[in-house]
Amino acid sequence: MKQNIKDLLFSKQHGKAEIIAFFCYIAGISFVGYFHEPWFDEAQAWQIARCATLKEILFTIPHYEGHPQLWHLLLMPFARAGAPFELTIFLVNAAFCVSAVGLILWKSPFPKIVRCWIPFTFFYFYQYGVLSRPYSMMMLAFCFAALAYPKRDQKPVWYILALSFLCMTSAYGVVIAGGLCLVWVFEILKEYRCTRAWRKVVSDKRPYALCGILILAVFLLLCMLPAEDCFFDQHDAKIIQKIKLLRYLFILPFDSFIGCYLNDNTVYDTSAGLVIEIIGGIVFWVILLLFLHENRKKALFLVPYLMYGITMLLLFFATHHLGISALFMIFILWVIYAENGTLRIPPVFLRLSAEIRSNGVRLFAKLVMVLAALVSPLCSVVSSVNEIRYTYGLSCVAYFIREHQLADKNIMVMWNYEFKQLETESLLGGILFDETLPADCPPIAKHHPYLNGVAVAILPYFEENIIMNFNADDPDCLYMKWIDGGDHEKLYQMWQQKGLPDVIFGLVPLQEIYTPEQLDGVTYDWVDTLEYGNIWKLTRNECEIKVYLRSDLLDEYPQFEKQTYAQKAKEPD
Repeated sequence: MKQNIKDLLFSKQHGKAEIIAFFCYIAGISFVGYFHEPWFDEAQAWQIARCATLKEILFTIPHYEGHPQLWHLLLMPFARAGAPFELTIFLVNAAFCVSAVGLILWKSPFPKIVRCWIPFTFFYFYQYGVLSRPYSMMMLAFCFAALAYPKRDQKPVWYILALSFLCMTSAYGVVIAGGLCLVWVFEILKEYRCTRAWRKVVSDKRPYALCGILILAVFLLLCMLPAEDCFFDQHDAKIIQKIKLLRYLFILPFDSFIGCYLNDNTVYDTSAGLVIEIIGGIVFWVILLLFLHENRKKALFLVPYLMYGITMLLLFFATHHLGISALFMIFILWVIYAENGTLRIPPVFLRLSAEIRSNGVRLFAKLVMVLAALVSPLCSVVSSVNEIRYTYGLSCVAYFIREHQLADKNIMVMWNYEFKQLETESLLGGILFDETLPADCPPIAKHHPYLNGVAVAILPYFEENIIMNFNADDPDCLYMKWIDGGDHEKLYQMWQQKGLPDVIFGLVPLQEIYTPEQLDGVTYDWVDTLEYGNIWKLTRNECEIKVYLRSDLLDEYPQFEKQTYAQKAKEPD
């Protein structure tokens, strides 16, 4: 009986288990996706597809978004046709995810238990399956590349097409595809040297295929070069801080599948949790390198991986990029299984296993491996439960505006600005904790009036721009322009010309825009708080946005009541 179960779990045959896993995956992401509220990145892509011109999508927007054009081009016909935002972007995303999972279940060479495990890991299920981002295309691109890899020398066009697709999914796709091609170039050169077949290079299809993807990669990189006025989230970070991020090279592969420590709040953390994760990451790296060496895939993994990791950590690091590591590792394992029919165990582990005679120790080792494999599906479960229970994105603001019929009012929403010495405790008072606006505002160091993520998250639910302080110089543009600097005083004058806001979402420094005479006798009362928060593995980052109504409009909206912190403190949880 025990042997029969083991044979079934590690079988290469396909049967009912794959069918059940496939439909469970579809049902799972569909059910959880029904409760998902799109966040900024999802809304931004939809808005670009909705109102940007084809020329802008191809040649202008990549300089600010840092992504290839394919995702926006795929969304364009649906967004332009007026298709419903949430449903459509989910279906487009799901088409790639379900296709990738189908290939994993029926075309990958993994044992049955691994094939049925992969679709329910955190990145395959929740992060890239429920959230609609171009990384779903990357899932499918890696599957295509893995399928084409074994016959890359005989049929190079198919492998290059798969890598070209990978290039068009993400900037990191370009980097990883470049690393894979670089390894392939050295393999081809080694083959020429060993066989002395240099004269056959003219008739060899591989160099031509490599030249083709090189042209594509150069074109994409030129398109994605940041514009001079592009805002870059870490563009002013000190080089020392960026170098410190290199420590995450030790834990990237580990955290992709097993770790739960890294999130938006712990990226720069130096607590004991980070130390433990680094130790686990180093152990993981040692084991990984031993397996790569035994299966002769060190270069294929290390060259693209280090190119991707260093690029990510030195240029721009976001926790959702960790999933690229998970996708790439599945690709490497797929290639190994396809070539060898199995995963070769390093001799050191075979000797160690032979020397361990204690059944208790063997049972403990198996238990550790099982628990490690369950971490990622557990993260999928916890994230899905949090998705169902709580609000993720800012669609709650759009629904609030509709519910209270505020769309025809002057609506102002918070934008991006930076306080001077924000870390100083004395500057954490004032506007950040006031029940009434305008409030005393700490000095502002930088103005970024074009950066307005709240507006972008709201506008997919409306036919036109209803936000008075969003793209005032180009109100028909419904996506956020990543413009740094600019003449913010000119923009503020445009906001002034529209009059005072009637309703405000978020905390805004009104005195930065309006004169004391304009604000004389004008107050805004806090009338509601909308809660939301992003979800990551086992954690949820709780956020809120306060709603302020101009005091003279309170009688017009009797459903609103002035809020106070004393009143909130008395309310039950």
